[in-house]
Amino acid sequence: MALRDDLIEQKRKEKENREKALKQSAAPQQKPEETEKQEASTAEKEAAARFAELKSDVDKGNPPEEWVKLYDKYIAKIKAELSGASEEFSFTDAVTQEYYEQKELIHSGGESERTLLNGYMVKRLKKEGFKNVVFALRRRTERYSTPEDFENQRRLQEEYDEEANLKYYAAVEKYNSDYLNMDAPNQTDRAYRPRQAQLQKSGVRYHYEIVVSGSLYEFNESKKRRGSAMSGLVFLPLILGAIGFVGGFYFYIKGGLFGKDIGALAPFIVLAMGAVLGLAVVGIEKCIRKMYVCIADDRNAKGKKIKTSLIFTLLIILLLAAFIATAGAIVYAVILTL
Repeated sequence: MALRDDLIEQKRKEKENREKALKQSAAPQQKPEETEKQEASTAEKEAAARFAELKSDVDKGNPPEEWVKLYDKYIAKIKAELSGASEEFSFTDAVTQEYYEQKELIHSGGESERTLLNGYMVKRLKKEGFKNVVFALRRRTERYSTPEDFENQRRLQEEYDEEANLKYYAAVEKYNSDYLNMDAPNQTDRAYRPRQAQLQKSGVRYHYEIVVSGSLYEFNESKKRRGSAMSGLVFLPLILGAIGFVGGFYFYIKGGLFGKDIGALAPFIVLAMGAVLGLAVVGIEKCIRKMYVCIADDRNAKGKKIKTSLIFTLLIILLLAAFIATAGAIVYAVILTL
């Protein structure tokens, strides 16, 4: 065999040996990856099986003993909280990250031991008769500014300050060359004020906690405040009164019903009528809101609810009659003035 052929054969064998060595070195790396995937899949199946078993036990009324102890703990705290004048309870207790994550280990889909625990506790507290019940083992996210965020804000503010200064000095230079045709720039003017650099919050911290709240009555203080809050209609009498005052000049100028009989007093008469319309609407809305608060409040006896409903219904009828009469008078005056 010629020397060339020997060299070619040698190179072919060397290439085969290299490829064989690469395959052998890659095999140990691929095996752990495949093993890791298999182990993860097995762990998921085991977690789902344990979750199904736990859910079945809870549905049958056999929750874990730890849950029962946790329930007893909060029942004792609720009794202590409600032993005085308070009608509501609210607790926020910190737990460890390990405790939270432990309750997430047994899971299936979007459910976990944590969600089962939350549902179990809410159900039991509602069964005790409590209203507006909340029980949540949760992870709360808090954003905060890091030292890097403060540094970035400082650097940006320096850039904005420099930018504003350059703009101001450019205006001063222009003024010096053309002071007869422009006002002297003032550094405090809005046009030369630097932009304010925003402080970012790139940091994230987690709080692991159990939140428990509820009340003796469905209509709790939060709902009562919303039901009794001041309505935006409170300014309607002023708005309609102002519109009526301006519109009153129409009658004065046209010399219609109001303009002919009462002259310059027409704007003030229509102002009062507009205010009456607004007050009637505000009154009706307030009566409805107060009637709702009384009926919805489960502290009130049935007799009180009926009595209050009748009183406010009568007031609504009277206010509605006043609204219709006033609106009719204005329409009548307009028709006669046309």
